Amino acid sequence: MRIAGQFNGPPDSGHGGYVAGSLAVRLPGPGTDVWLRAPAPLDTDLREQYEDTHLSVWDGDMLVAEADPVDLIVEPVPFVSLEQAHAAQAGFAGAVPNRYETCFGCGRLRDDGLRIHPGRVSDGLVACVWHPRGRVAEEWVWAALDCTSGWAWPIGDMSLVTGRLTGGLLDSEPIDPVGPYIAVGAQLSSQGRKHISAAALFTPAGHRVAGVRATWLLV
Repeated sequence: MRIAGQFNGPPDSGHGGYVAGSLAVRLPGPGTDVWLRAPAPLDTDLREQYEDTHLSVWDGDMLVAEADPVDLIVEPVPFVSLEQAHAAQAGFAGAVPNRYETCFGCGRLRDDGLRIHPGRVSDGLVACVWHPRGRVAEEWVWAALDCTSGWAWPIGDMSLVTGRLTGGLLDSEPIDPVGPYIAVGAQLSSQGRKHISAAALFTPAGHRVAGVRATWLLV
């Protein structure tokens, strides 16, 4: 397994959602539970180790991530209309200089990225419109949902990193390479270092096509 340099989250390591999705596509079942144990190095050959359906990924002796197939549970993320999502993303908190501005998923400086720019709909709820622009691989969907779940928290003001993602695609039908889709993120709970949120991807008609539950950790 190898995370190409373009798929960064922090400037020097792999995007959490993209890394999680890269494990998810290697396991059977509708859902995947992924623990991100250490920053994934970029442009580095990582070792995959399988024990039945448990997958771990290593950089030498360092455990980078591990994952298991799970049943897919839909988290309580409300649908937001296309019009509401358009209006919300105009207030994207990451539109100003911030620590995530070169992120593949949400970076304001990444014209080659996914351009996930969720803005506030209401307290603890954010949304944006996502045009896949041909990027429909499952790894990219995980990346889009990861960033959406993060901006449900004020990650521009807090030093948070993705620690765990659980979810997957809900449909057997492929993602439309044009879209549009509506990405919605919602806060669920927080305690100590843990900030838990969920994100879902909807069609404009309100059909949910993918979702994750995310645990963000305060560094």
